Amino acid sequence: MRELAHAYTEDTQVKWNGVLGRMELKAENDVKLQQVNVYPDIAGKRIKVKAVLVRTNPQTTQAEITLQVNCAETGKSYEPQTYPAAFPHDTVCIEKEYALGEDMRLWDEFSPTLYTLQASCHTRQGTDRYETTFGMREIGHTDGYLTINGNRIFLRGTLECCIFPLTGTPPTDEAGWEKVFSTAKAWGLNHLRFHSYCPPEAAFKVADRMGFYLQVELPNWSLTVGKDTATNRFLYQEFDRIIAAYGNHPSFCMLSTGNELQPDFQFLNAFVGYMKRQDNRHLYATTTFTFEQGHGTQPEPEDDFFVTQWTDKGWIRGQGVFDAEEPNFNKDYRQAAEGIKVPLISHEIGQYSVYPDMKEIGNYTGTLEPLNLKAIQKDLEKKGLAGKAERYLQASGRFAVQLYKEEIERAMKTPQFSGYQLLGLQDFPGQGTALIGLVNAFWESKKLTDERYFRQFCSPVVPLARFEKATWTTNETFAAQVEIANYYKEDIRGKHILWQLTDKTGYEVGRGKLDAGDVVLTQDISQALSALEAGKKVLLSPRPDKLEGLEGKFLPVFWSPVHFPKQAGTMGILCDPKHPALLHFPTEIHSDWQWWNLVKHSKVLVMDSLPDLQPIIEVTDNFVNNRRLASVFETKYGKGKLIMSSIDLLSTESKQKPEVKQLFYSLTQYMNSADFVPTGTVSKQDLLSFFSKQNKGVEKRTDARSIYEE
Repeated sequence: MRELAHAYTEDTQVKWNGVLGRMELKAENDVKLQQVNVYPDIAGKRIKVKAVLVRTNPQTTQAEITLQVNCAETGKSYEPQTYPAAFPHDTVCIEKEYALGEDMRLWDEFSPTLYTLQASCHTRQGTDRYETTFGMREIGHTDGYLTINGNRIFLRGTLECCIFPLTGTPPTDEAGWEKVFSTAKAWGLNHLRFHSYCPPEAAFKVADRMGFYLQVELPNWSLTVGKDTATNRFLYQEFDRIIAAYGNHPSFCMLSTGNELQPDFQFLNAFVGYMKRQDNRHLYATTTFTFEQGHGTQPEPEDDFFVTQWTDKGWIRGQGVFDAEEPNFNKDYRQAAEGIKVPLISHEIGQYSVYPDMKEIGNYTGTLEPLNLKAIQKDLEKKGLAGKAERYLQASGRFAVQLYKEEIERAMKTPQFSGYQLLGLQDFPGQGTALIGLVNAFWESKKLTDERYFRQFCSPVVPLARFEKATWTTNETFAAQVEIANYYKEDIRGKHILWQLTDKTGYEVGRGKLDAGDVVLTQDISQALSALEAGKKVLLSPRPDKLEGLEGKFLPVFWSPVHFPKQAGTMGILCDPKHPALLHFPTEIHSDWQWWNLVKHSKVLVMDSLPDLQPIIEVTDNFVNNRRLASVFETKYGKGKLIMSSIDLLSTESKQKPEVKQLFYSLTQYMNSADFVPTGTVSKQDLLSFFSKQNKGVEKRTDARSIYEE
């Protein structure tokens, strides 16, 4: 174990030798309600209750169990239900369903409605009672995206590493946790990951009320996983204890077997399989990231979610990228995230060190003493630099704010992401003093920025701008593409977005209004199909190297397609300039110079087997083959409407071209108009037929000499 797990380490707390929390003696009835688990059924508007009853008197053979549900928010008390219970053995499990009806309310970050279940077991000798809190929430994943109650969510998280300097131990009262969660909420967060430990009951209760999504972990940060039989047995037992104690809490959403585990993933996958069989109310992962060779770049077979720094296609966090590349605000991690089939969460992003705040020394009035900060202060005084400490703090800290902003915005610009976990909003006093937080070890702001500014890019709804560089000359025109990351409970489609651009003095450079398009934009066929099945409008524009088809060529065939058959064989664009989809794109019936970048970054789709599809932009085939070819077509699919473009309209590199921007604008304006009424239909199999069966990567392209090759 190396004693690194934050449940038991000197890095962030003292190693106490005893018990935290409440201890009590209680006289037992002849039948004890040992455990009551609640399993929400959202679709059925009911709960399934599993009650474990233990008989302490062998003479008792019969009992009655009564279930009573109350909703604190509405004040409603549901009709109690009573059931008989027989005891053929000393321990029995009673399973019953309890209907909540049409007025059932769901639990999530926006509406954390809580219910209370009171169970009582009656015998001739007396009554035993059990009370638990639960919420009507189901966490899952669809098409690789994290969902609560079927709605997509995005985790805006930070780590909690058992950092409580006044006591050296986690609080067991709710007041201590209210400070943690209220501060996290003020900074725009909705998620906490408990690094290699599980918090006490009070933390779950506060998170339940405040609508936080929690990831807990077993006390496990080991490089020898699976090697020790006693440790393996302890971890299984500890999982069972955690589920028994805290499993009903709606805030308890995810569980990982530990942090950065190595090496035995056969053991870890089997362990997660056991977890799923025991309790399906949570999502599980084999590890929160790993450095183990051959693992960590793709989810494990049993993973319900995937927390990582990189995939086999590249980084999904900033790390040293900002030092290695010129500033470019078009970047995201969609290429590295491609193909991940479970919710993807970036691991411990940030870690930008801030100069120590010497004012924090006075806060240490409890168990721990800030020897590290005192040593730094003494060194500054010795070198005559003590007067600069505050300026060092402000300069390094405000710089860190800007880096965290770009880290978070790149994550939110990545459509495949389901969240990020900062390391961290709070300082980490261990491991050589990692002062990487914007709040200190006491969850108090360092005054490097305010919460309101941080929430501008750390919220359920965040406006995002893509532009190519950080510095501009006065003879250049600043251009940016605006996107909205919306993970709020309400849709913003059909609404207008007002924008204003000002300088630091408040001078207004410009303002305007953006239409929030009612269109799903995606390069991913799975996301497109899901949105279409939900009745949405979709613009699907995959990367050309993912498609089956002919190479996009600007020039028509050279000389003769008969004499030189080794060429793409197309003869230019064919379109109707009066088509409403091209209303905002200047063109004639044929190709012209504004089409060069469009066709060179495209595949030409062969449409022979799909006569119902309506091309918007066709391609003329050569007279030898005479195939039906297209680059953009419209169709109906299920309840939804689709435009598919084999011209690359959505990748970062393509979107910089003005002609690409203009065609994209023209198509989306059409899709948001009353004119967008496709008549043909297409099947899933038809759409999938356009996609390559192999991941080709870099596409091979022909050149002027290719026609002469044998």
